[in-house]
Amino acid sequence: MQLKGIISMSEFYELSEEIAQLLDAKLKTSLEDLSNINDLIEKEIEVAFRVQQMENTEINGGSK
Repeated sequence: MQLKGIISMSEFYELSEEIAQLLDAKLKTSLEDLSNINDLIEKEIEVAFRVQQMENTEINGGSK
């Protein structure tokens, strides 16, 4: 799992649990397997990291 320095591991698991609780409340169910939620969070971290990298490149003068 690559968190890319975006969030800590404890924040990752806390976020996963919060999303699971929200889904449980809205769907009136009890999620046991958080792997799909974890996959979603990892994908969003990748997107956030890429956006951050692009912004850093633009700030530092872009491609030459």
